Amino acid sequence: MPSSAPCSVSSSLSRPVPRHWSLRLQRIEPVRNRRRHWSIAREPTLFHPDGALVRRWGRIGTWTRTGIPVPLAPEPAVRTARRLVRAKLRRGYAVTFCSWPELLAEADDAWKPRSD
Repeated sequence: MPSSAPCSVSSSLSRPVPRHWSLRLQRIEPVRNRRRHWSIAREPTLFHPDGALVRRWGRIGTWTRTGIPVPLAPEPAVRTARRLVRAKLRRGYAVTFCSWPELLAEADDAWKPRSD
């Protein structure tokens, strides 16, 4: 079984990237009867023991849908996760759990509305 020891340091990150991490977001809008959750994680899978990017989403309290695991090295996985998280934060999702806080380092300004 692969260890969760840190990988090499990327030039854009101040600390090493952990092999496995997870992040959960949720969006609750009682007026519209919306109770959604979304998560992204880099975790070992049956065919990718070193790690794959896995997304899960659905309505809170129901079955969760799972996206196809995409095998990515640690640094590209972080870039992809940051891009997806920024989009979710813009749409009103809030972070409920993050196992590696540096994943959110570039998402600080994501809550601001876009100037399209």
